Amino acid sequence: DATGITALGFVAGAHTVDTDTQLDAAGITALGFVAGAHTVDTDTQLDATGITALGFVAGAHTVEIDGSITNEIQSLTVSPTGDTLTINGGNSVLVPGISLLNFPPPPPAIGDFRDGGVVFWVDGNGGGLVVSVVDQSTGAQWGCQGTGIAGANGTAIGTGAANTTAIEAACVTAGTAADVCANLTLNTYTDWFLPSKDELTEIYNNRVAINTAAAAQGGTSFGYYYWNSTETNSNMAWGYDFYNGNVFDDPKGLTYRVRAIRAF
Repeated sequence: DATGITALGFVAGAHTVDTDTQLDAAGITALGFVAGAHTVDTDTQLDATGITALGFVAGAHTVEIDGSITNEIQSLTVSPTGDTLTINGGNSVLVPGISLLNFPPPPPAIGDFRDGGVVFWVDGNGGGLVVSVVDQSTGAQWGCQGTGIAGANGTAIGTGAANTTAIEAACVTAGTAADVCANLTLNTYTDWFLPSKDELTEIYNNRVAINTAAAAQGGTSFGYYYWNSTETNSNMAWGYDFYNGNVFDDPKGLTYRVRAIRAF
C-alpha cells in the first residue's frame, strides 16, 4: 500500500494505490499509464491491442496472425568491417568498436582446396601456392630448343611466375608448357604459371595429399613426367619423374605433362 512504497517515492495525491487484484489502468497509473494515450488489453490474445503500450505502431510493426514461424525467418549478414549486423528486411544494428570478424578462418594447410587449386606450399603468413587438380596438357614441349631464355633459370620457390613470364616474352611458339599455363583460365583465375624446379619438387613431395584433394574435386592423379619452368641451357630444361622422384634435364623438344600453379 502507500505506506509500504513511500520509500520508493510514493507521493500521496500524485500517485494512486490500486485496491483490487486486477492489472488494469488503475493498477499501473503509478507506472505512467495515461488514459487515452495508452490502452489496456481486455482479452487473452497477444495482439496489437495488447502491445500498444510497448510501442506498437500500426503499419510499422506486424502482429503474427497465422501461427507459422516460416514467414518470420530472417537472414543475418555481417558487414565487411564486421561491426554492423543486417537483417534481410533491411534493418541493421551497429556495434561500435566491436568487430564480428575478429575470428579469422584457419590458416591454409597442405591439401586444402582453395583459391582455384590444392595447397602444396604455405609461406606461414597466410599465403602460399596451389596446383591445378588436372593436367593442362598430357604432352607439350618446353619449347624454343636452341634459344636461351634470359630470366628463365630461377629454381627456388617463388620464381616460377617470373620464369613463365620470361619464356612467354622470348618464345613465341604457341602451346609450349609455359604458354599453356600462362593462357589458362581455371576456376575464375587467370594468373596461372608453370612451376619452377623447386616448386615442382614441393608438388611431388605432397602428391598424395594433392591427389586425394583433387579426386574430391573431380580432378585426376599425377602421371609420370612433367616439365617445370627452369631452363638448363639453350637446348635443355628441367623435368620431373613423378614415378620415382628423379629430376632430370632433357631436350626442350620432348613432350611431357603440364600442371599449372598459382599464388594466393
